[in-house]
Amino acid sequence: MRCKIREVAACLLVAVGIPGVVTSASAQNFPTRTITAIYPFAAGGASDVQLRSMFGEAAKTLGQSIVIENRPGAGGRLGVMAVQRATPDGHMIALATDSALTVVPNASPTFTAQPGRDYAPVHQTFGYSQVIVSQARLPFKDAKGWIEYAKANPGKLNYSSQGIGGSQHLYMEQILPVLGIEMTHIPYGTAQQLTDIASGTIDMTIFTGGPLKPLVDAGKLNALVWTSPLRQRMFPNAPTLKEMGYNLGLQGWVGIVTAPGTPADVVAKLNAALNAAQKLPEVEKRFTDAGYELFFSTPQAFAAQIRADLDAFGPVVKRLGLKFE
Repeated sequence: MRCKIREVAACLLVAVGIPGVVTSASAQNFPTRTITAIYPFAAGGASDVQLRSMFGEAAKTLGQSIVIENRPGAGGRLGVMAVQRATPDGHMIALATDSALTVVPNASPTFTAQPGRDYAPVHQTFGYSQVIVSQARLPFKDAKGWIEYAKANPGKLNYSSQGIGGSQHLYMEQILPVLGIEMTHIPYGTAQQLTDIASGTIDMTIFTGGPLKPLVDAGKLNALVWTSPLRQRMFPNAPTLKEMGYNLGLQGWVGIVTAPGTPADVVAKLNAALNAAQKLPEVEKRFTDAGYELFFSTPQAFAAQIRADLDAFGPVVKRLGLKFE
């Protein structure tokens, strides 16, 4: 390398690989090829359409395609595991649920997932409110009636969730003791859970509102109560637990992560492109129509949320004795 005198300092920095210089260069050139987005569920999942719309618009900003790769299984952990092993250059990102990042790490000796060390938080993408619904055949129509019936018949009612240790399971196991009632938990996969609540096989479930709306509108299910801090417009007659006098407000979330050690300005560039995509009216409408709340987050705010939820879910996981390999 030949350098003029006034360029010696800059040449030395490049030659020894000062991190700040490498980081800046990588952000200026990023992305240099197609970005892979790991979707850790089967194609056609609850947020599939919305995410494809967002990624499509973000790709236009970044100047490279974002290709979704489905990797279902292991309760949504496969996306996090993929970025843990990826090159830290931002070209592989993954969808990550609150359960995968905050519940399972509290319950597994082998699945470690700490922000910064095992992955880089990029973007807290959306929050989702869950509603507790019951079969119309049951002898109650609202939350007050449900609580009274369950107290008079402990353990008689059952409820479904997407699986042991998922957000639905953890939310219900936080709610039931506060309400002073007991119910039998039946863990499912997403598709079968919706099939059985539609057929009347199970008594109750907790789920996002969108997939349940046709069943509520048809009179097959009753929307009893929202677990979120605020009442949602999808079922405006269903109150929140807080409105009923219980100090509970639970909202799930989904975010985007990438490989640990990815330069901060590459992470910032990804975050900016995703936020810009979400602000487009057609993208925002897809999310809000499905009952999702967009966050427009920063990487720092997302990391803070993860750490807070890791602390919050720890005692619940311990009380339930949850163990994951």
